[in-house]
Amino acid sequence: MERIKKVGSILLRFGVSAALLLFLLSKMDGAHILPLIRGADPWFLSGAVVVTLSTYVLCYYRWKMLLNGVGVYPSHRKLLSAFCGGIFFNLFLPSTVGGDFVRTFDLAQRTQKGHEVAATVIMDRINGYAGMVIVALAGIMYGGRLIDDKGVVLAVLGLTAGLILICVVLFNDGIFNTFNGMLKSSSAGRIRKALQRVHEEVYFFRSQRRLLAKSLFVSVIIQIVCPVASYMIAAALGIKVSLIYFLVFLPIISAVSVLPITTGGLGLRDVLTVFFFAKVGVARNAAFAMSLIGFAYLLVFALIGGLIYVFTLHPRRV
Repeated sequence: MERIKKVGSILLRFGVSAALLLFLLSKMDGAHILPLIRGADPWFLSGAVVVTLSTYVLCYYRWKMLLNGVGVYPSHRKLLSAFCGGIFFNLFLPSTVGGDFVRTFDLAQRTQKGHEVAATVIMDRINGYAGMVIVALAGIMYGGRLIDDKGVVLAVLGLTAGLILICVVLFNDGIFNTFNGMLKSSSAGRIRKALQRVHEEVYFFRSQRRLLAKSLFVSVIIQIVCPVASYMIAAALGIKVSLIYFLVFLPIISAVSVLPITTGGLGLRDVLTVFFFAKVGVARNAAFAMSLIGFAYLLVFALIGGLIYVFTLHPRRV
């Protein structure tokens, strides 16, 4: 029964992604999308590949930094395997953070430090989220004249409020214990105990201000580089809009795409990309093509990550 539920969940997310893509295609002339992609400038596309690769390198370095901060020193082989496994399974498990469970479990098995690894993965996500908020806020303040849209401003403020709430819950013992005590289930005691242990590990970072500052700095760089890759894809398609829009729109799109209702954010990311970039005069066909190329990059890197993960697995674990 449990296996049927899991398969049903995967099929449902595929269905939602397909439905959203079909909805988009019904609102535009799909016949022009493929020729638009074929005519894209290969030099800009190649540059976007290099920039995208650099974001994965930075993400790997950020996680390694956090692991070392809690006294976990895995070999590059073990860390790379877990990291690549997470990238691959992000496409198939719920939302874009599904792979986090894979890399946590994998590295925890290899290091026998499950709670510490889980804490670093949580902090890794929080840092990424904080980087998105910082970049989006900076974009709004710097490009306020370009982005004259209350909906976009409210969305960025919503991201900021979400970040504040997460930090308050995780870094305040009283509030965390209140939330933890609200759990009601047959195994609530065991879950509370596990969450409490992870919370203690996360709370440890509160005193590691230098480490947090360094990891946050890396996160900001990542959240700047990611929009640059999309900007280069847009340039390859002949889309001429300011980089400011990418710095503001993409954090919002990425945050919403995390919702566990599609496969790897496919469909939901495309709808949001078309919606936001239509606000600045980008044609639907062009915005959709830009989003599809971006997803293709994610798919290729995920498949490469999957191959690395498989070839670095220990035979006994297979």
